[in-house]
This record gives sequence, C-alpha cells and structure tokens, in this order.
Amino acid sequence: MARFGTLLLSALLAGCVAGPGPLDPELTYLIRSYYRHHAAERNYTCLAPEIRGITRVEVLEDTPTRLVLKIRYHYRDDTYGMDGFLTGRCQDFATRTFVIDRRDGYRVVGMSGEVRDR
Repeated sequence: MARFGTLLLSALLAGCVAGPGPLDPELTYLIRSYYRHHAAERNYTCLAPEIRGITRVEVLEDTPTRLVLKIRYHYRDDTYGMDGFLTGRCQDFATRTFVIDRRDGYRVVGMSGEVRDR
C-alpha cells in the first residue's frame, strides 16, 4: 500500500514537472540546480530542498539581457525533513522570483527567499 501512495504522488508531481509557461529544458535545469545549491525553506530548517515540480510561471521582466520569472513550485527535502511516509515537514508549495542573465546564454544570478549562502 505504501508503494502505491508513493507512485500516486510521483504521478501527480510528474504532471507539474512538464512545466507550464516559457521554461525550456535548459532553463528549467538551471533554475532547479540553482535552487538546489542555494535555497533553504521553513525558516532555515529545510537546508537541502529540491524542486520536484513547477506549477506556475509568470514572466515579470523580459528584456534582451535579463529575464525575471515568478515561479510556483513544489519542493521536498529528503535529507532534513522526512518524519514519516508522505508526512515530511520539509515539503510544500512555495513561490520565488528568479533572475536570469541572458547576455551569454542563460545564467541564474539570483532568487528571492531564504538562501544558505548569503
């Protein structure tokens, strides 16, 4: 039964990963990677979160040199946050703004919210 729950949750989140909005695979990878290396959640109690699915993308700024996106996502931290099956304290939906430099391809240069390395 537990395995069915895991598969069901994975299937639900997989629908989110397909990604609405203007995110191409390269940009999605760069945003998820930047988040994984810099983000913290829940008042710094979740120190290794990963974006598991993107549910909404809003373009806040779009110029030839800069792209600013407001992204709603589902995160989960398996390192610091699992208290039991599907009841981890470090999983939730959240929203952050990501700033992307476009001058030489895509490069994420910042994001809003809690970060580990400031």
